[in-house]
This record gives sequence, C-alpha cells and structure tokens, in this order.
Amino acid sequence: MDETEAILEKWLMQIGATDIQYVGEEAANPDFPIRFCGKMIGVEAEWLTDEHTWQISLWRALKKAIIEASHEDDSLPKWLIDCAYDPVQPRLCRRTIKACLDTAKRVLLHKIDCKGGTYQLLPKALVHGYGVEMTLLPSPRGQESVLLGLTVRKNDAGSPVRAIQPSMGTVMDKREIERISKIVAAKVEDKGQRVRGVRDAMGYDAWWMVFRDDLLFESGISIFKEDQELERVRGAVKRCEQICEFAKVIAVNPYGLQCMPYLTLWEQPEHDPLPPSP
Repeated sequence: MDETEAILEKWLMQIGATDIQYVGEEAANPDFPIRFCGKMIGVEAEWLTDEHTWQISLWRALKKAIIEASHEDDSLPKWLIDCAYDPVQPRLCRRTIKACLDTAKRVLLHKIDCKGGTYQLLPKALVHGYGVEMTLLPSPRGQESVLLGLTVRKNDAGSPVRAIQPSMGTVMDKREIERISKIVAAKVEDKGQRVRGVRDAMGYDAWWMVFRDDLLFESGISIFKEDQELERVRGAVKRCEQICEFAKVIAVNPYGLQCMPYLTLWEQPEHDPLPPSP
C-alpha cells in the first residue's frame, strides 16, 4: 500500500465504511472493497495531481506570506514581489514549502534585514542551481504588496520559460478552472474504462472514484471561493462518458488532520449520501 492508498484508507474509516480491504495490485479492480450503509462498494483510489502541483503550492504559500505579513504590520514597506525557481530544483515537499513561507515572512516583516533585492527562500542544503529566489522592488506609492509571478528560469540570464499564476483569495481565473477540470475529467475517464471492463464480473453494488487531492484544496481549505467555480469542475465530471460507472466521485484532502475534508464532485442521487465533510 502506497502513501496515497494509506491516506484514503483512513478516510474510508472516517466516513464509517466497514469491512475495508486493500486489494491494490492483487487484482485489476478495485483498490478497496468496502461495505457502506450495508452495500458492497468497489473503491478506485487515485492521486489527483499534475506536473505543477508543488509550484502551485509554493505560489499559494507566498501569497499567504504576503497577506499575513501585511496583517501583522500594515506600516511595513510595500513591494512588487517576483519569485523564480531553477528548473533543476527537485520537487519541494510540504515541509520545505512551509520553510519557504516562513523565510518569506521573516523578510517581509524585516526580521531579516530587508532593503529590497533578491533573497533565497530555501535552506542552503536544499538549493539546486538558483534554488527558489524572491525579488523585492518598491511598490508604487499607495499600492499594496503584490506577488507578480512564479517563474521558472532556463539559463544564466534568467530568461523565463513558464509562469505559474493560480489564484488565491479571489475568483479563480477561468483558464485555471478549465485546466483543473480537464485533469479531473481525464482521470475519471481512465478509471471508468477500467471499471467498465470488470464491473459485471466483480458483482459490487456500486463503484466509487476517490482521489487523494493536491489540486482542489490548500492547507485543508477548498481553493474555490465561489460556488460557480466548483460547479464548473463538477460539470466537467458529469459530462464524462464513463461517469455512469461511478456512484460517487470524491476528492479527499490529505492535510494531516484526523478528520480529512473532502469535496463531492459527482454523486448519483439514488445512492446513500456521505456524512458532511468536516
């Protein structure tokens, strides 16, 4: 059982499922046979992520640092803030992203001597190439501090090749919602095709698609600030050709909480509802 499956097993216990078994690689489907409300359910487990997950988490952490620093001391200088990382920099884990957030806050709160310029956010031992650098330029008078972008560099001149700019705290960009919707829908289609091939032979009352999610939540909180944003993702799931294979499609956030929050992305109304998400 890998980390994703271990997390989802804990969530299945959280919602009151019983007779939980881990099958995994022993059979094509399902990953978890369970019993829920007296019915036998086949649960397919999957990690909902993409190639930019850690960069998006870093972007959101930096946005959070700016907001928290401003709330702690509104008299501090305001900055135009740009952040860049080297393409050779390995994926950052949650603990390292938290360290970047803490360093950024110390800079912004002048606990590290801050006169503008460029600051390394990573601990020295973790820096590869440029590492992750934050550059501060004075903000025009009357404007708040703002994070301009998170850019990946490709050469010594620092030429940008791609920028990561998801929204946080505001209505999400339509392109970002569309991107996330396509990722979710593609995974539902892939798993649905697998289930269709074995469903009748396996004899379960229903099948669920359960994601360990690193896209739809950040620090245990849904990234969606308005209902219409979440409904667009749900609409993409509903339109999947293979959605009829699943009674439920759920995204579970592995935030290290004893009670893991989750979002219902699809649910056939005739099936037993889940308990409310914490």
